[in-house]
Amino acid sequence: MHSMSVAHHLNFYLPRRLLGGFLTDALSWRSIFWVNVPVGIAGILLTWKLLPASPAERPVPPDLRGMMMIGGSLTLFMIGIECAGRNVLPPFAAPACIAAGVLLFWLAVRHCRRVPDPAVDFSLLAIPTFHAATIAGSLFRAGAGALPFLVPLTLQTGFGYSASASGLVTFASALGSFCMRPMTSTALRHFSVRTVLCAGSVSFAAMLVACSFMSQSWPAAAIFMLLLFGGLSRSLGFATMGALAFADVPKSQLASATSFHRTAQQLMKAVGVTVAAGTIQVTMILSPGTHAQRWQLAAAFVVTALVVLASYPMFARMPPEAGEGISAARGRGRGAAAEMK
Repeated sequence: MHSMSVAHHLNFYLPRRLLGGFLTDALSWRSIFWVNVPVGIAGILLTWKLLPASPAERPVPPDLRGMMMIGGSLTLFMIGIECAGRNVLPPFAAPACIAAGVLLFWLAVRHCRRVPDPAVDFSLLAIPTFHAATIAGSLFRAGAGALPFLVPLTLQTGFGYSASASGLVTFASALGSFCMRPMTSTALRHFSVRTVLCAGSVSFAAMLVACSFMSQSWPAAAIFMLLLFGGLSRSLGFATMGALAFADVPKSQLASATSFHRTAQQLMKAVGVTVAAGTIQVTMILSPGTHAQRWQLAAAFVVTALVVLASYPMFARMPPEAGEGISAARGRGRGAAAEMK
């Protein structure tokens, strides 16, 4: 799995950061979205060619009602959050969308708990390791989702960087993530999963707070090193949570757990951007202007850091033996205790 992750970063994630800035300067910001088309087609073709066909172990009819309710609730909620305070919809529409989304999600949860093969299996949250990796991990991922939005915005609108120069600096975050991937197993050999996740949460939140102090007087090298550290701590948390999520999931529920976990991952990245943008929007309502000022961008970094830090108590409440199958620290501790006996 580490090899697949490193290959993914080397072949796609790292070049994307550099390519996006150059395309924006050479063509337009819209061009970076078109890059996803050939990449997606290549992914489909490679998947069809390289992965062998495997029949479903237990084919069941899809929970169409649950899918529609979950999808509708998330759509309404995101529309309400995105349009709040932007005068895109009538004043009552954004709060109404948020309320309708929350109500529909509650009904969807009730529905999914009653049917035998639900669209989203919420019973998985009764597994402590899956709960921590998904719920606490969602807060962590919200911060990770906001970072690629806030840093280029700060560099380009606040410090006057071009898109290409911004891409070269923010490349540090992807580089840090790439470098940490093969080192995650080393960390888990020396420390428990709980310790690694708590440390990752605090260090990533501290990095976001440090970003709030960035200014035009900072040399590009200093910003690069700060983002490199952020990429290291973020990747450590991602890799550990990815392994922890499925550590105790029964084989019969692995398919449901995978879809649940991946949906939460992608959703919270979007929520992170929404939280950051919403914070800036609120501060601009309080202090109107044509562009976000430096203190308004700093406020978004701090709020995002608080969201990430909210994951720490959940990680800290995990039992010491949580995820012992992916960490060698507990195994060594038990071996030493046995020898003493």
